[in-house]
Amino acid sequence: MAWRQHLLFRFNDDWCRAIHSFAYKLSVVLGDVLVSVAASPREDLLFHDGNVLVVVKEDSLDVRWKVIEVEREVEKEFNWKIGISPIIVKDDEKEFFLEAFR
Repeated sequence: MAWRQHLLFRFNDDWCRAIHSFAYKLSVVLGDVLVSVAASPREDLLFHDGNVLVVVKEDSLDVRWKVIEVEREVEKEFNWKIGISPIIVKDDEKEFFLEAFR
């Protein structure tokens, strides 16, 4: 089954606003390296201790540090009341994880 990419944001809660900010800032920082971002519908709904899936073309220490820096920036933007726990995977490893975030 092919995964269809689509976005659904409810801008009436901090979680969705934080994820929107996180995804946008990642796209600026990572550029073409970022493939997609998928988030659980609620902050407290975790899969393998993560609530956001970050799919990248290349997985390196530099890419991981950039994701963590953006995570911290967004959490600070929301006065540390939001906890983003990213799972970072390469594009060819995403299928297993995407099932959990559907």
